[in-house]
This record gives sequence, C-alpha cells and structure tokens, in this order.
Amino acid sequence: MKLELDEALNVFISNNALCFITTPRYSWDSMSISAGVKNGDGDRFWVKITVCPNKIPPDNWQIEKMTDKLDPKVIRPGLIKFEEWNNNSHLYKATIHSFISDRSISTTPVIDTETRLPYEWFHALNSILSTLEQEKTTRITIRQEQVTAVIQKELGQSVDATIQNWNTIHGDLHWGNITYPQLAILDWDTWGLGPASYDVALLAGFAVNNEVVLASINEVFHDKLSSRDGLLMQFYTLIEIRDIISKHGDYVELKPRVGSQIAQLSSLLRNEKN
Repeated sequence: MKLELDEALNVFISNNALCFITTPRYSWDSMSISAGVKNGDGDRFWVKITVCPNKIPPDNWQIEKMTDKLDPKVIRPGLIKFEEWNNNSHLYKATIHSFISDRSISTTPVIDTETRLPYEWFHALNSILSTLEQEKTTRITIRQEQVTAVIQKELGQSVDATIQNWNTIHGDLHWGNITYPQLAILDWDTWGLGPASYDVALLAGFAVNNEVVLASINEVFHDKLSSRDGLLMQFYTLIEIRDIISKHGDYVELKPRVGSQIAQLSSLLRNEKN
C-alpha cells in the first residue's frame, strides 16, 4: 500500500497548498503515512493519510472526530480537518492536526536509561489521565475476558483476574506517545474503556531499565500500581511486552528485567490465595 499512500499524500498536500517540513513516515502496518507540513503563512501542522483497502472501515475509522470532543485539559494535538474519499477499491481518510513542537520522549515505546524527567512532569501526566478517566464513552479498548485469558494462561484458573476499576484510558501510553518538556499525549487511535491502571502499568513496563523514572512512576501513581488491580495490570502489560520481544525481536534490552518482574508478580499473585 505504500505507493498508494505516497500518491494520496502528495495529492492531498498539493490540493491544500501545503509543503513538507519533515520526511513522511509509514505506520508499522504500512496502512497510514504522516508528515509535518506548513502552509504559505508558515503555520505548521501534522498530516496523516490512512487507507482502508476493502472500503469496509473499522470501528475506529472516525476516531479523530471522537477524540476532538475530549476535555481540552486532556492535552493532545487538535483536529483541524478530516476528509474522506474513495479511490478504486480503497477508502481513504486524511487528517490535519495541530503541530506539537515538543519532541516525543523516545523514538520507540522504550525510555532511554539515561533520560530524566522532573517530578512536576509526572504530576502533570497524572492530572491529564485523571481528567481522561472522567470521559464517558461506549468505546471499549480492553475487555475483562482479555485480561482473564492472559493472566490465567500464565498463573492458572484458580487466580482471580477480575478487575474492579474501569475508566476511559488512552490504551497505548508509551514513551513514544508523550512529549517533553511541554506535556502532550499523541496517537489516540485506541482510547476507550479499560482497566483504570492499564496506562500507567504500560508506561512502567517500558521503563523497567530506567530505575530513576520507574521510581517516579511508582511514587506518583502509587495508588494505581499498588492496588490489586495495579498488580494485575503490571503483570498483564509485562506479559504483553514479553510477547512482543519473543515474537518480533523488538525491545530485547528489556528482556532480563521484564522476565524478573514477571517472576516476582507471578509469585505474589499466586501466593495471594494461600
């Protein structure tokens, strides 16, 4: 689909009198392409083109419109334009968002071992996530049966995997999707209802090699991570990361500590019932 996306992006850029300021990049599945652009006045934006090959759009096809209705305190790129069109057997959509000038903390989901973030930044993140939790939605990001299947496959059916607290979550909160020094959260394709501790647990999972950052997460988000829900979500997200490492060979630098934390949590959760 890369050729089709290249053509669609170039036509869209030309039709909207824009020019590139960053090199276009493809999504991991090559179903979208995005780039930084500017108009004749020098205003900067972020453009993304997504293709749906069979013209049957997924449930989140218009997720950008839904995301734009979230509380402004949930800091994120603002939607400026949403456009759809058909071309041969494909359905396309284009979005223009406001340009976030601050960089993502990492170019991958994993935070570097040397990165340091101020205490205030974590409190700002906590405030944003607390605001997001209050949003009402029928979108579902993670279901109880998913959690139960993963945890009981690892620990056995006698372990209770029931999550008590469910709220609206981002669903893909990692270090490549948050910015510094000004905090903004990027990539809202997966937000919806899920375990309240999931976002923070995933962030912690991708920070296992950075002891200073991990300590800040555990302190600021203590209530979320130290509860039973929090322990279950830490275990669940570490299994997710372990499986990514195993299946795709990504983030191999995390393997030793991910494995040791899984072992510790496994022992803790198994021994609860004794």
